[in-house]
Parts: sequence; structure tokens; C-alpha cells
Amino acid sequence: MASGAEKYPRTAYLLSLIGGILVLFLSIIIAILYIVIATAFSSFHISIAFGVGAVVSAALAAVAVLLGILILVFALRMKNHPETSQTAGVVVLVCALLSFIGGGGFYIGAILALVGGILAIIWKRPAATTS
Repeated sequence: MASGAEKYPRTAYLLSLIGGILVLFLSIIIAILYIVIATAFSSFHISIAFGVGAVVSAALAAVAVLLGILILVFALRMKNHPETSQTAGVVVLVCALLSFIGGGGFYIGAILALVGGILAIIWKRPAATTS
């Protein structure tokens, strides 16, 4: 850009997008693994407690999948609607914090989204230039 001012919070968008992708992708893998484990052990009747633990873990992974989707949606909102980037940053920040419970994309995804959310919150829209 000629003026050097960003029309949207580019760094916040990129960090949130990458973080959301990591959270979503790894949460899907973890959810599938827990579902397979719960199914395998429930057919063997090894331990009801282990099966219940696997089901609860799969439910947490499903919540992490939802959080990853929300991070992605609001990261895209930062780019497409920069006037709402502070609101999107708050949502990304909260979702990133909550995704730590489910592993948060090996925590790297959650940390990236967390930083992206903070950058979106503090981003200031450039003043309109008059020619």
C-alpha cells in the first residue's frame, strides 16, 4: 500500500487464522481418536469408567472443534469487516482461552489465536486521508 496503513488488522487476522486452523484440525483428529477408543473399549467391556472417560474426552474435543470454527469465522470477520475487528478480537481471545482446555491445537494454535485476538483488540483503524 502506498500510505503504509493497513485497511484491516493483517497480523491479527493471520495469527488468528493460523491458530484457528491448528485448533480445528488437531481437535478433529483428537475427537476421532477418542471416538475410536471409546467404541473399541465399549465393545470389549473392559472398563465402564474408561469408556465414560473416553466419551467425555470426545465431547471436550467436539467443543474444541466448535471453538476452532469460531476462531476461524471471527478471523475472517477481521479481514472482511475491519470496523468490527475489536469485537472479533474479543471473541477470538475468549475462544482461544477456552480452547486451552481441549489442547488448543497443541497449545500453539491457542497461543497464536490469543495473540491475534489481542492484536485485533488494540488495532486502530487508519484515519481517512483527504486529498
